[in-house]
Amino acid sequence: MTKRLIFTLLVMDSIGHNFHGIWRHPRSRNREFKGFDLWVELAKRAEQAKVDAFFFTDVIGVQGEYNGSRDVIFEMAMNVPIGDCTMVIPAMAHETEDIGFLYTSSVISHHPFVFARAASTLDHLSSGRIGWNIVTSANEKAFRNLGLSGDLSHEERYAWAKEYVDVTYKLWEGSWDVDAIVDDAARGVYADPSKVHNINHCGERYNVEGFNLMEPSPQRTPVLAQAGGSPAGLDFASSHAELMFLSAMSLETITQQISAVRGLARDRGRHDGDILFLQGMMFIIGSTDEEAYRKWGDLEEFRSQEAQTAYFSSLSGIDYVLGPVVGFPI
Repeated sequence: MTKRLIFTLLVMDSIGHNFHGIWRHPRSRNREFKGFDLWVELAKRAEQAKVDAFFFTDVIGVQGEYNGSRDVIFEMAMNVPIGDCTMVIPAMAHETEDIGFLYTSSVISHHPFVFARAASTLDHLSSGRIGWNIVTSANEKAFRNLGLSGDLSHEERYAWAKEYVDVTYKLWEGSWDVDAIVDDAARGVYADPSKVHNINHCGERYNVEGFNLMEPSPQRTPVLAQAGGSPAGLDFASSHAELMFLSAMSLETITQQISAVRGLARDRGRHDGDILFLQGMMFIIGSTDEEAYRKWGDLEEFRSQEAQTAYFSSLSGIDYVLGPVVGFPI
């Protein structure tokens, strides 16, 4: 059977995402991110173009410096201000029929009991089109913003994630039986009490007694995505991911990561087709190479090298001093 490509749009509910400074372009509409109209229009156009899903990234801590200062972060809107994408997804879903909505939520952002209800609600509102990108956060600012210690190894963070998803699985899959919803107005019975169960989870980080407050959604468990490339991240993906996001810079690295995950997945009784892989790419479209390069050059005129340097600083923890650079990879 012929395989088809899957396309998702990698977006962020903010002015700036990966291409810092582009909001200054005359045709840019990034500054409209605070309202529904931009997102609804983008959702309609993406669905018309047969895009499979939106993939919302997120941050809960903004860091990075340029020459010892964080000023450029605010001047060039480097991932800040940033909204909560779960607030715009229902509007986008209401105006579309088929396109999916993957969103990022870190295990440090919400208690799993609270998150499970929110995800179930979104899945109902979208008629079963929600996906969860599971992240463990390596951003020290994010941990400090929530009053947490960020001094955790990859192994410790993914051990946290394993318990987190265990709680959500119990809430989504175990607390309501398949036929628990009766919805019988004549008898005055909406849900059968005997078919709703407390999960009574007792773990290292979480103790959760009750049941999911929202009834089972169309998917029950949303589509699960993961993007970690560390050994612990690959191991986690092999157990839980249905989609894995890659940002490798060579075909060799892509092949190595996919092979590693699939090998681990087979050891757990999963099949190669159980996990699909998304490679991050940026497209510049033109009818000729010359037109595409011209468009690329036009975009580069508005990229802020200082903000891009601060962005790399946020990823590496190093305050870079900008040198002579021609373009930045994103």
